[in-house]
Amino acid sequence: MARMMSRTRVRPTPPRPVQLPAALDDPRQHELDELGHRSQLEQARLADVDLGHRDLVGSTWTGVEGRNVTLASSDISGAFLTDLRLTASDLANLGARGASLQRVEVVDGRSVGLGLNEGFLQDVSFVDCQLDFAAFRFARLQRVVFRNCRMHEFDLTSTQLQSVLFEDCDLTGADLTRVEFERCEIRRCTLAGVRGVQDLQGVAMSMLDVIDLAPLFASACGVNILDADAADDD
Repeated sequence: MARMMSRTRVRPTPPRPVQLPAALDDPRQHELDELGHRSQLEQARLADVDLGHRDLVGSTWTGVEGRNVTLASSDISGAFLTDLRLTASDLANLGARGASLQRVEVVDGRSVGLGLNEGFLQDVSFVDCQLDFAAFRFARLQRVVFRNCRMHEFDLTSTQLQSVLFEDCDLTGADLTRVEFERCEIRRCTLAGVRGVQDLQGVAMSMLDVIDLAPLFASACGVNILDADAADDD
């Protein structure tokens, strides 16, 4: 007897919220100037701070809230970021290979070219962010949300996604090749020109979204689509 597939859908588990201390310190300028390789930043409030083009490799940030923080073209590879909230900040071309992000929120972030290859993201949210040309290759994502983000040419090649939600995002030209999906959803997203459609096993989508993607699915299966007005062969 053929086994029937279950129609029970397990929804993605939402990220755990950022846990910030009740009181945050405002670092002095000389303390900010000292931030560098393997530096530590704890229980801090950052506002209108420029930390761009810095070597922050192996840094540890814990309990930090930032607004209008510039980290553009800095390198935080191997960093540990825990309980971090960044709003209206610039993360363009930020290098973060192998970084660990836990309970992190990025809202209204300019994150074009963000590089989180081989990283670990747990309980992370990206909301209203520009993530064009970002790369998360070979990363592991658990309980992560992308909401209302522009993600053109976003590279998720060979990532492991568990409880990940893409909602109202523009994933035009994104690469989903060899992605492993578990308990993931894609809702109301633009997926024109997406690569790796054949690897969407494990993703939940609405019927309307599936219909919109029918040409991509057909192409992945090798199905030729006839023109609606094509004449029938005799």
